[in-house]
Amino acid sequence: MCRISAVTVDGTMNTSFISASHTHTAPVQTKKSKSELVSVATVVAKRCLECRRCQQSCVFLSDAGKPGDLARAIIEGKKLDVYGCNLCGLCSEICPGKLPVRDMLLFMRRKLVAEKEVSFAPYRRLLAHERIGKSRAFVSYVIPAGCDTVFFPGCHLPGSRPKQTHWLLDQLQKHVENLGVVLDCCLKPSHDLGRQEWFWKNFQTIIRKLRDNNVQRVLTACPSCHWIFRDYGESLVVESVYEVLSKNDAEKVSFPSIYRIHDACSARYEDGMRKAIRKLARRHGAELHASGHSDSAALCCGQGGGAWCVAPELAGRWSAIRVKESEGVPLLTYCGGCSDFLSRKLPTTHILDLMHDPQRAFAGEERISPGLLGYGNRLHFKKRLISEMSTSRNAANPSKKPFFLRTILATFLVVILLVIYWQTG
Repeated sequence: MCRISAVTVDGTMNTSFISASHTHTAPVQTKKSKSELVSVATVVAKRCLECRRCQQSCVFLSDAGKPGDLARAIIEGKKLDVYGCNLCGLCSEICPGKLPVRDMLLFMRRKLVAEKEVSFAPYRRLLAHERIGKSRAFVSYVIPAGCDTVFFPGCHLPGSRPKQTHWLLDQLQKHVENLGVVLDCCLKPSHDLGRQEWFWKNFQTIIRKLRDNNVQRVLTACPSCHWIFRDYGESLVVESVYEVLSKNDAEKVSFPSIYRIHDACSARYEDGMRKAIRKLARRHGAELHASGHSDSAALCCGQGGGAWCVAPELAGRWSAIRVKESEGVPLLTYCGGCSDFLSRKLPTTHILDLMHDPQRAFAGEERISPGLLGYGNRLHFKKRLISEMSTSRNAANPSKKPFFLRTILATFLVVILLVIYWQTG
């Protein structure tokens, strides 16, 4: 890794790393106004054919009713309970008229939040995960001089798979000169819960830091992060790390394995990402079997949109569909959340596990860190990243505390913060 000589957010030179700044800009307007809820609902109400195709495929709509009826209720000013929806977009994909049902339900959430009609008590753990991911302990912007591309691994992979994530970073550095790394949270939980002003204000902070440091391209490892940057990243070029790696000339691995692909619903319209995943999987020895729902017809694992916090039964029905369609064949996915959620039901492998060690991955022997251990891993990942990318600075200014002691103290602090958040919301 190269030595860093970067310009920080406040304009000062930093020869080690760019630390996170938590000063926010003044409140801004949300990207979608409240009036768009009625506009979108009007389109759905007028154009819904009541064919029930979406109801037959969606566990939420099968209980909630036809989109046309929901739209008319919204127009009439009724407040609907839409938090059992996973916001996966399958309804819009299979709709003959491609109606914006998902957008309508998301806008309804934003309206309920704006009118203070939503209790976030059921989402305490989800939002605590987001808050902690945005804290100084976890956030770091490591941007070398001359860097125009950064790797954004997201919250999940550095916690559950730190070894694989570091290996991924090493692979990317072979193909991208002066690659930077950004450890931060994309705020998708708040986005999906309808906390749009909070989301937009804080995500703009990320965009401003990248723009101020002349970053033009973001490489994502998480499909959800990819979706957020694609839709809200303004002029940033967004590319999946798997697309980057699939372009190299690596030799094919001979170890054979059999999987069914579980496409992430957030990658529903990311053809390049999905093709790259399949290319990499086959290159690493996987034989891929067709799935009942894949590509643009991907199923939600059940965890999307925060629905599992308030409607666990519906989440279970989504995963049950995937289990049935798998017919006993292990799943291969590229979403950390999907991997964790579905692995409770049947063997599920993340593409990074397969790429890192195909034999151990197929045998289910790759080490995955659950729960609180993930927070400790993220702290260690950050410390290791900073240490490796600022070796010269550390040699000139040695830390007063041993590295392992700082990590232990930071982990202890995180545990305390988690307990406080979970107890108080």
